[in-house]
Amino acid sequence: MPATKYAQIRYRILDEILQVKNKRNTLEYLTKRCTEGVDRIASLGDTYSVSSRQIRNDLNFMESDLGFEAPIISEKIPGENRNFFYYEDASFSISKSPLNEEDISNLKSSLYLLQRFGGTFHDQFWIEDFELRIKTLPVKKQLDEQQKNATAAPVLVQFDHQDQDAGGSSFIIPLYQAIEKKESLLVQYQEFSSPEIKQYRISPYLLKQFNRRWFVLCSSEGLSYVTTLPLDRIKGLEPSDHTFDPYPGPGEEPQEFFEDIIGVTNDVRVPVEVVELYVYKNLLPYLTTKLLHESQRSHNPTDHPDWFSIKIHVKPNYEMFALLISYGPRLKVVGPKSVRLKMKELITEMKEHYL
Repeated sequence: MPATKYAQIRYRILDEILQVKNKRNTLEYLTKRCTEGVDRIASLGDTYSVSSRQIRNDLNFMESDLGFEAPIISEKIPGENRNFFYYEDASFSISKSPLNEEDISNLKSSLYLLQRFGGTFHDQFWIEDFELRIKTLPVKKQLDEQQKNATAAPVLVQFDHQDQDAGGSSFIIPLYQAIEKKESLLVQYQEFSSPEIKQYRISPYLLKQFNRRWFVLCSSEGLSYVTTLPLDRIKGLEPSDHTFDPYPGPGEEPQEFFEDIIGVTNDVRVPVEVVELYVYKNLLPYLTTKLLHESQRSHNPTDHPDWFSIKIHVKPNYEMFALLISYGPRLKVVGPKSVRLKMKELITEMKEHYL
């Protein structure tokens, strides 16, 4: 366990002891109690001891304005050359201590990132409630005038834009809760190609984000296999009394559904192929750090010094072809023949648009 964690444990032990005025609370006793407390939870096989000097430093820190401003009294024991320690105010506790400016700043930074996580949770009432709570938290020092007068935080992190209303982000929390509790749902779903809204009963297994869209992996009555539904096509959700269906595969866990594909389309009838690609030299460093797929193997030289060979083990699908085409003339498919011919067909169709 990190040393900083041990320090937090010592502070909590000292805090509990100092709330009671007792002559036994000498430096030696405090050292013994902290050693016993930390040693109980130290990593297996480790031994942990605390020095009296460490405890004295802990007490000084707890008293300081950088710590908890604890009202610690050091009183001499009559007839002895030792002191004992206690809080002047017995009701004081470091757990009641107001947060400092750094704590508040860290909370605000975390909230800022959470709010801007692709718009995912921004419409949840608890986020707004939490933001109000942070604003009313007591702090040890007033923020400087520049911070107090600031009307908006500067943008430090930018995510891909996603329309919160059209993106289906409002369904993420109820879907997450249904997955966690293993509950089936009734979903109102509208395909892009149809004006009709249909209702399905689903058992949801996993939420997946791909290419700035959210999907739910689920099984549904009438289907013999699992599928992914885009959240932006869901028009409504409600609980279902039907029993939750366990994940049927492929694989034992829902995340294994995506292991053999790029994207979210996994046709159970399509086999996994070893797709060999030739990559131009100036694209190779990019694909070395941003893999096409988790199965991508290290590159090998080819007969031409400007081209290198890489292989991926995937099921060919729409997302795979779209990704490969996006690299233009710096990437070409070598095999298998079926994938190479499909790429040629797609590129030929594209070419017709510019004749």
